[in-house]
Amino acid sequence: MVNAQSDPDRLYAKIGQLNMELELLKKVWTRPVIERQKCIELGELLPLSTQCKLLTVTRSVIYDQKLVHRKPWTSLSACY
Repeated sequence: MVNAQSDPDRLYAKIGQLNMELELLKKVWTRPVIERQKCIELGELLPLSTQCKLLTVTRSVIYDQKLVHRKPWTSLSACY
């Protein structure tokens, strides 16, 4: 639990993270899993594991697609 009086910067950082996660979910949640997989981006502000968890996508599939085979991938902005 974060105490707002003792650590406001940490509180604001957590709020920012939660807002980013919410925006990601709003934009792609109703899409089929194949499309959600394409929306996961390496190097985004959200860690790959967090993106996979939010979008209910298996990390091993993403690692296989994006790291092993180095397939071209789109940025999250292409998914909106």
